[in-house]
Formats: sequence, structure tokens, C-alpha cells
Amino acid sequence: MNFSRLYSRLSALVGRPKANPKLPSSINIALRLYGTTRTTRSDGGDYAILAPIKHGQPKPGVENGPYILKQFLPAKVRTIDPLNGMVFPPQGCETFTVTTNSVPIKNPTAVGKSNEALHRSIVDESEKLMDTYKRLPSILTLGGDHSLGIGSVSAVASICAKAISKRLPNLPFKDPELVVIWVDAHADINTPSTTMSGNLHGCPLSLLIGLDSKTWRELESFNWAFDSKYLPPGKTTFMEAGRLAYIGLRDLDDAEKDIIADKGIVAYDMSAVNAADRNMTKIINQCLQSVDPKGTRPILLSFDIDAIDPFYAPSTGTPVPGGLYRGEGAQIIEILKATGRLVAMDLTEVNPNIGHEYDVFRTLETSKDLIGALYK
Repeated sequence: MNFSRLYSRLSALVGRPKANPKLPSSINIALRLYGTTRTTRSDGGDYAILAPIKHGQPKPGVENGPYILKQFLPAKVRTIDPLNGMVFPPQGCETFTVTTNSVPIKNPTAVGKSNEALHRSIVDESEKLMDTYKRLPSILTLGGDHSLGIGSVSAVASICAKAISKRLPNLPFKDPELVVIWVDAHADINTPSTTMSGNLHGCPLSLLIGLDSKTWRELESFNWAFDSKYLPPGKTTFMEAGRLAYIGLRDLDDAEKDIIADKGIVAYDMSAVNAADRNMTKIINQCLQSVDPKGTRPILLSFDIDAIDPFYAPSTGTPVPGGLYRGEGAQIIEILKATGRLVAMDLTEVNPNIGHEYDVFRTLETSKDLIGALYK
């Protein structure tokens, strides 16, 4: 196939802006194909958060992801951009060495403060909408690197507890304890003591389930995560390890394998996915049977685009071969949505700076499928 001719035809069809010579060519292709503006008509409070968090990993460009991905949202979904205007040092300019690890933690201030702002904006916006519409809004967080899971999961855990306390009618769950389905090639459960890279996008779940709290507290920008005004009422962590399930794993550190085994966390790595004949209904049902056997808890789906095989989604920072097929990602979303208890979703690690133009095109088309499945 002549991809240059394909791009020319697509660009002519959609009539997008001319290229900006200051931007990488891959981003210009995305802008030409998908544009920069969209029309909204909110009809019930559903919204998407733009979370251009980049300091959890070293590669530039992931912060551009949300501004392109938002073009795939239906008109009824509003977008808010709470981190716009926050200024942090460039990636790699700040490190901090904790007492339990010789590997310096990279950019802890930026990651901690941006996630606190993300948490607060999700909670504040959701409370306002719950008071206005008397229902729990649907929340999509568009990243950004996967360290944003700290702000997203923590906020949704708090919101679900608030929804119960407000006695909102027709809530799809009775138990506010949040279930998280983490779809990713990586486990993201290293602690500041075990990380071998110092990149905090590999650590969000350890903070959320309360691992290595003493060392996390050495990183002062994360002290908010131990404050009772941020935590769900009566809780000391945002979620329990027993409420976490993985799908798509295939690149884990030894320390992460030990944590998963010690905590008894449900983990469908790709060998288990293949052993289940890639039957997503069966896999998700078994995950939910473990983390929510009574079917009474809210669900958050945190989806890293690198869970998808790089043939379909190459423009991401840490691609790993042997992943999910393009259609399987959408199946996961559709199956979880059919439970009626999917209250929030993250989509992370789309980086339009990485790869050639067709790499970006394939990645964005896969992302479009995932967003489309959520609002189908």
C-alpha cells in the first residue's frame, strides 16, 4: 500500500490544518487527520479529563496524547483541562534518592503535584455534577503517562464513597469499594524501594494499595495521598490489593512478580490469555469473580495502550511484542461496560512523537476504537 498517497487522500477528505514546522511530522499528521477542535453538547454531566502528565517516564511527546485523543469523544462528553498552566522542570531535571534504594527517583515533585491536582479536579467536578444531575457521571481520563493512575484511581475511589453517602438514586453498585482492572504490558506495582529505573509510571499501584508507605512518604509531594481528606472515609489506602486484576502482562520485574504472588493479585498475563483461547468474556468474568464475587462494586478500567500489540499501537514509550489484538481491547471495554458498573476509565501512554507517520496513524486508530467502545 502507498501510505503517502493514503495520507494525502485522508488529509484532503478531512480538510485539516496545514502542518506546523515547529512540531514533529508525526504530530502534524495527527492534527491534519483529526483536527484540534470539537463541538460539545453536554446532556448529563459525563466528562473527560485531559491529563498531559509526562514526568513519570523519560520520553517527550506523551503529554500531546490527550489533545489529539479528545477528537474521538462524542459531542455529549465535555472535556476539562485541569493541569493547563501548571509549570514543572523539564523531564530529568529533578531526582531524589530514598533511603532504601540507590536508584534515584525521577521527577517526584512533578508527578506528585500533578496527580494531586488531577485528584482534586476529578473529585470537585464529579461532586458538582452529582449535585446537579443526581447521578454519578461517567469519567474518562486521557493521558499522559500511566503515573496518572495515582490521581485517577484515588479520585474515583473517593467519589464512589461520596456517591453512596449522598444516597444518589439508581447507583449501579451497593459497595463503594473500588475494583480496578489494569490492562497493561507492565504491572506498574514497583515501589520507590524496588524500582530499577526510577520512573514513577512503573509505581502507581504500590502507592494506591499502600505498599512501602514509609518510603513513599520520603517523597514529600506524595504526602497528600496519606491525608484523610483525600482518602475514602475510614480508609488508610485508596484500594485493596484484593480488588486489583491484571490483563495483558508480559514484561515484569522480579520484585513485581514477588508482590503479585505475595498479595495474591489476579493476573492474566499473555500466556494465560492465550491459554484461555483469548476468550475475553471468560477472562473478565474470572477476574470479576475474584475481585467482585457478588457483583456489587464499582469498576475502574485503567488501560495502557502498550497492552495492545505494537503491530496495532507502536507509538508508545515501552512497547512489548506479543500483546492483545486491536479488537480485543475494545471487547474488554464492551464487556465491562455491560456489567453496568464501569464508572471510569483511563487511557494512557499514547505518544504521537514516537514512530513514523503510519505508526502514529495505527496507534490513533486503535485508540479511537477503544474510546468508541466506551461510548457505544
